[in-house]
Amino acid sequence: LRSELHHLLPLISSLIYSDSFYQDYHNGIFKNILTRTGKTNYMMAQIIVTFVSSFLVFFVTLFMNLMIVKVTFPSVGFENNFGFPPYDIAVQNYDKSYFLDFVRVQNPFLYNVIALFILSVLAGLISIFTYAIYFLFLEKNRIYGLFVSFLCCTVADIALGMLGHWDLSLLNQLNPFHKGNGLPLIVWGMIFIVISIFLLIQKGIRNEFI
Repeated sequence: LRSELHHLLPLISSLIYSDSFYQDYHNGIFKNILTRTGKTNYMMAQIIVTFVSSFLVFFVTLFMNLMIVKVTFPSVGFENNFGFPPYDIAVQNYDKSYFLDFVRVQNPFLYNVIALFILSVLAGLISIFTYAIYFLFLEKNRIYGLFVSFLCCTVADIALGMLGHWDLSLLNQLNPFHKGNGLPLIVWGMIFIVISIFLLIQKGIRNEFI
């Protein structure tokens, strides 16, 4: 389930409110809104709502699932295959080269919460990225924005894999149990932010036809 979620994250997160301006544009609602506030304020409000909505959808849902699992499978117990206590298994499998592996050993619950938080933040940033992508296809079908956003993430992962840098791919970084540090995650976040800001300024704020 985790693997499928990581693969579909760019698509799922893009379905959460990222087409809000596209819908307002085609419904004509944005013209009425712009009579009461500026275009920049209007877009900033939508960006904030888009990020928060996507973040909460993922974080709250996955956190509830984590709590249910925690209640169902208590921390104190024995591993089924070998009868080892969980802490013993964690110590034996500890590898400092893996991201936050020391946190996983010391506090597995905190490790899972951090992983959910990172995934939810990236989901929010991808939603904003898709929101910005829609400004390129305001006169096209709604599916264009979703497809291009998902395609960009997928092609980037494939390209990094072909270049021998799969460890830097978004799909690998979304996996909490990966080698390396948090720098690639920060870089991915900055990429989404920079591209989004560029598109929003060039195709949104500076576009006199909107």
